[in-house]
Amino acid sequence: DYIYEYFVEGGKTFDSAGSQTMNLGISHVFALLYQYTGDTRYLNTAKQIIVEDWPKSGDWLNNAQAGKEYYESKLPRWEALHTIITLGLLYEIEGDPIYYNALEDIWWSIAKTDRHNDGGFTSGEQAVGDPYNTGAIETCCTVSWMALGTEYLQLSKNSYVADELELSYFNGMLGALLEDDKYVT
Repeated sequence: DYIYEYFVEGGKTFDSAGSQTMNLGISHVFALLYQYTGDTRYLNTAKQIIVEDWPKSGDWLNNAQAGKEYYESKLPRWEALHTIITLGLLYEIEGDPIYYNALEDIWWSIAKTDRHNDGGFTSGEQAVGDPYNTGAIETCCTVSWMALGTEYLQLSKNSYVADELELSYFNGMLGALLEDDKYVT
């Protein structure tokens, strides 16, 4: 509620806090809060972020509808996947296929253009359109890829998505653990 009051009632955009893509992930939380409480303020805020803030950032919904690959967005960063997950929740809540289709298009775009053979996602913390790019694949990036895959799997029930999650988990995640299992590379 404090976040709602500060930003929405305070007339501030969520990208005004300084880190545009990262701050938009709160849309996912607002959609979850709506599912738990039924308070329409939360649903309206999640949708407001997608309609008003996404176009200023990566414009992921409109890009997906236009048939663009994820890496072609203005901000194809790994942090954006946390706000993109909101599409799945909005589909669950409202049943509008626009949300599901965009989620599906983004997931498949990443799977074909930026998921590396070890299951990791990104090169240098963003999608670049080349799964063979030798840029660093950070653990946080793969975690966000797996979170997006989990949301998409829940809706699609597509076993290929489960296979992708398994690939990322056993190779990208477990493969990053150091010997003592307390640290990751």
